[in-house]
Amino acid sequence: MDNVDFDIFKPTNNLPLKKGRLLISEPLSNDDFFNRSVVLLTEYSQKEATGFILNKPSEYKLSDVFNTDFKFNPILNYGGPVGANTLHFIHKITDGIPNSVEISPGLYWGGDFEKIKDKIKVGTITDSDIRFFIGYSGWSENQLDEEVKNKFWLVTECVDNVAMDFKHKKGWEKLLNSFGNKYRHWANVPENPSLN
Repeated sequence: MDNVDFDIFKPTNNLPLKKGRLLISEPLSNDDFFNRSVVLLTEYSQKEATGFILNKPSEYKLSDVFNTDFKFNPILNYGGPVGANTLHFIHKITDGIPNSVEISPGLYWGGDFEKIKDKIKVGTITDSDIRFFIGYSGWSENQLDEEVKNKFWLVTECVDNVAMDFKHKKGWEKLLNSFGNKYRHWANVPENPSLN
């Protein structure tokens, strides 16, 4: 019998890393921060990479950071373990936000936060327009490439409105179920296999 390198719990990555792609953690990860996470890559090169965990809501709201009552007061997400005292945002606002970086068509990272606050104050921004993150996910030179090579991440396209819609930990399972049988098995792995 041929020696076949097959492991149902290891991803098959056919897509290269690039800005705008998603990273989906493998199911048996024992990494406390990235366990069952879906990360949107907002910047990628072999020298560095940056992204935000899409499915890790915090217990904080925007008003907790600014001590201000806003008409729109979204829950903040944990974007990653780096810069835990910093606030970041991704958005779909196409007008009036200078210095935004396009991640993919119609999806942006950052920009002039004063303009964002102005729009929040007058109530022209909704949950489907913007997401806020405490901290971010960051990788140094070749670090993310090595993690993908070692099968820690499944790399996939960011389709439809995933960046705005995946707001809960269950988003990891929902997304995996859309990728066919192999990844449906991932979604069914208990969080702590030793308790099964």
